[in-house]
Amino acid sequence: MTKPARYTKMPTLEKLQHIIAWAEEKKGKDLLALDLSTCHSLAEATCIVTATSARHAQGLAEFISDQCLVNKFEQLRMEGFQNALWILLDLNDIMVHIMQPEARAEYNLDTLWPKAITIADQREGV
Repeated sequence: MTKPARYTKMPTLEKLQHIIAWAEEKKGKDLLALDLSTCHSLAEATCIVTATSARHAQGLAEFISDQCLVNKFEQLRMEGFQNALWILLDLNDIMVHIMQPEARAEYNLDTLWPKAITIADQREGV
């Protein structure tokens, strides 16, 4: 008898579309999703989203994390939840960065991967 798969075999970019939808559902701002598969070895994709407050950042992180469990997306760790200035969800093939505006401006992750393929760009004024 074969055991059911522990994690989904869904392609990374399809998983990324779900993460984008979950961030939008919880009112994440200025979302940027990038395909890193051709330019970076740390992850296949990344999603950067702005939260309006610490509580909003924590809510986004909890919701995305819960949805990952329900959908059997592998989740390795979550960092930064307590102070919620920058929360990182490591989903093995996708890195999700939930940042408050001041952290996003300071670290400027949006420009870190200039050769990445843009999957979604909902930033205002860019």
